Amino acid sequence: MTQTIKTEKNQRQNNEVDIDEIENSRSVCQTGNQRLNRILSRCELEIFDEPVQAVLRDIIERLYYSKQVTVSGATFPQAEIRNYLDCLNVETLTRAYNIIRNNTTPVKNVTAYLMPVVFNSIVEQYSELFVRLPPEYLKGSDWIDSKQGSEDGT
Repeated sequence: MTQTIKTEKNQRQNNEVDIDEIENSRSVCQTGNQRLNRILSRCELEIFDEPVQAVLRDIIERLYYSKQVTVSGATFPQAEIRNYLDCLNVETLTRAYNIIRNNTTPVKNVTAYLMPVVFNSIVEQYSELFVRLPPEYLKGSDWIDSKQGSEDGT
């Protein structure tokens, strides 16, 4: 009889733990959805035609939920992907869309092609800002063309 009571008590405690875990996972899921919704909102998908909206939304969601993405041999973990997606906006997405529209080579797997295009567009927006900095903010001969790096052009 005592063993039965202990077992029932243990089962209730286990159930309480399970409920707590469920509540924690729900809050994590809701937080994740809020972050994804903010990213999608900044992208202003409504400016695109409906079929394009659906594809772009799918690509953003796939990037968001990917455990990792490999681009040009560099593997980015999920946390980094999401940090980059936090920087995604309508201008960057429009640039990616224009790259996709101007592609002339056949694509077998559209999704596999589009994911790195969108991801690279995010990364490149910051690279371009860096390269556009005035020479006095840049150090090292790798970043400055020797003709542009000196005032006399030598």
